[in-house]
Amino acid sequence: MAFAPVPFLVALRGLGQGCHITNGQTWTVGIGTALRLSSMAVFVFGFAVPWGLSGPVLGGGMFLVGIGAETVYVLAMLYNKPQWTTRSDAPTLSLRQYFHYAGPLMVGSLFNQMANPIFVYMLNRGMSPGDNGAAYDLIRDTAWVLFSTLMIVQPVIVRHATSSENLRVIMRFMYYLVAGILIAAVALAAGRDFYQADATR
Repeated sequence: MAFAPVPFLVALRGLGQGCHITNGQTWTVGIGTALRLSSMAVFVFGFAVPWGLSGPVLGGGMFLVGIGAETVYVLAMLYNKPQWTTRSDAPTLSLRQYFHYAGPLMVGSLFNQMANPIFVYMLNRGMSPGDNGAAYDLIRDTAWVLFSTLMIVQPVIVRHATSSENLRVIMRFMYYLVAGILIAAVALAAGRDFYQADATR
């Protein structure tokens, strides 16, 4: 029940983020993300833990509070922005047209969400499922932390890759970003190996 409003909030959040990106106010998007994470932390340590909420309730409430706070912020910051004060001349999609437009994206999102539990099931069916699960969680979470900055490339491309020239600039930016992330990953792995070797001695 706590997760039920989340897709609606994510849609409203995306509307606000798209308007801010169009206006060149990307700091608003970043501040909204920071507000979401801080709201989740406040909910967990200030409310959920002292009250001893169960795992499902804690997880659902955490996401609802965090994404809700971020959505309210990005929409509130749209006050007096051009998207709300002027009328667009672009045609508005009908409901049928929207389903034709969004349908393939919905199917892709569905399969993307299905991939993770299928992969976890495959790990649990193999040898040493406990070790597999622990290693998978560690590697996945570390990779997400390192590669999280790359995720911004997707909305940037969707918004700004309107020509081959723009796309080439975005791709060059991504190459530099990937190089920096790979250097950080190698440094992290080398530091871990050095720490383990020192601990062994």
